[in-house]
Order: sequence, then structure tokens, then C-alpha cells
Amino acid sequence: MAKYNDNYAIYNEISKKNNKVLIITQRENINKGRDQPLNPKMEISENIIIHRIFNRLKHLKSFTYQIIFSRKIYSLTNSFKPDIIICEEVSNFRMALRLKKKLKIPLVTRVEFAYNPDVPYRQMERFLSKFKNPITKDFIPKLIGTKIWNWVTQNSEGVISCFFEDNKRDFSHGNDLLTTYIPWPSNIPIKTKSAKKNKDTAVFIGAFDRHKNLEEFLTIIPELLNKSVIEKFIFVGTGDICTW
Repeated sequence: MAKYNDNYAIYNEISKKNNKVLIITQRENINKGRDQPLNPKMEISENIIIHRIFNRLKHLKSFTYQIIFSRKIYSLTNSFKPDIIICEEVSNFRMALRLKKKLKIPLVTRVEFAYNPDVPYRQMERFLSKFKNPITKDFIPKLIGTKIWNWVTQNSEGVISCFFEDNKRDFSHGNDLLTTYIPWPSNIPIKTKSAKKNKDTAVFIGAFDRHKNLEEFLTIIPELLNKSVIEKFIFVGTGDICTW
């Protein structure tokens, strides 16, 4: 099952450079549609070991479940003896920071979007939106989001963002750390200015869910159709926002 996961492909490239990788994650597969069977609890593929100790994504993000499984997480990482911790997303940072302090090794945080107070709900949307109200509006979410982001950057040796707009701004918020922009393949700019259309067909199969940031997906479709040499695109997927 791991070979079908997008994030797995990234760590697979790291492992090909003669690095051993330990992944701790959940069994639930949310990126390939609903009602998918749970992935196996453990997989080993050459230099990659995957332990799926949480059943659901919400368990992985839960402070309570992280405490419940803290000993097991520490035992796995301590036995593995890593040189560096890569934390995927802010929701996992508490767990990663505890490991950093115990193992005394560097911590790098990878996010899809670096926190931007001008667009506070792009990062940590589900959490921050709970604090929005008609009286204070966005003030409290912005305040909380900034404090959380400062906490992350102050305790990380580096932060990686995959959002294309973060390539144009300083998202360290004044903290002294290494920030790096690494684009997803879909964010690589199209360099061809003009080309004749051909009759090939491109097919995209994926999940059209709210957490996939469909608003930006919709805005990029006209640009994709205008600049690509492909004449016909077919989009196929399931999700809760398919009215367009």
C-alpha cells in the first residue's frame, strides 16, 4: 500500500541516497477516497520501515492518543537511533518536540503552508476556525496562529514549506532558522510560452475533498488549459465538493 502514497515517494527518494528512514503514522488512508481498508500496521521496504501505530488520522493528531502511545513512539525511535527528526505538519509537532528533547537531535518541520497571518486559516484551518466569532472576528485566530507558529519555528532547526507563495516571502517570522521552499511537482512552473495543441488526453484521478485546497485548484484550471500542450483533460474523483 505504501507505494501508492504521495508522501512515501518523497521518503523513498531519501532512502535511495543510502539513508534509513523510520516512519510513524496512521493506518487510515484519507487521500484515496472514503471507506478504504486500513493499511497494515507495519511495512518494510528496503531502507524504509513504516509503523502505523495509530488507526485514524484524528488519533495521530490527538494530544491524548499521542500521550497514550508516547512510550511506544520513543521506544521505536530510540531503537532506530535517527540522526534527524522530520515532523510532518504542525499538528504532530508536540510529539516531534518531545522526541527531539529526549534524543537530543535536530528537528525539521515540513508543512504544506507556512503560517501567514494575512491568510490565517490556510494553516491549521480546522483548529483556528473554532476561535472565530462575530465580535473579535479574526483577531483571536491570528493571535493563536502566530503564537503556535513562533513556537514551531523557535524549536525547529529548519522549516520546509511546499506552498509556492512561500518562495516569495520570509516565513520565519523573525526567528533565526533555516527556511526552505520545496515545491510539489504540481507547483513547478510551466516554462513553455506557446506550443501547438495535440490530441493527447491527460487524466487526473484523486480525491476532491475540502482539505485538498480545491479553491486554488479551480483557479489554476484555466491556466492549465491555456498553457498546456494537452488538448483534453479528464478529472475523476470522489469528495464532498463536487458541485462544480
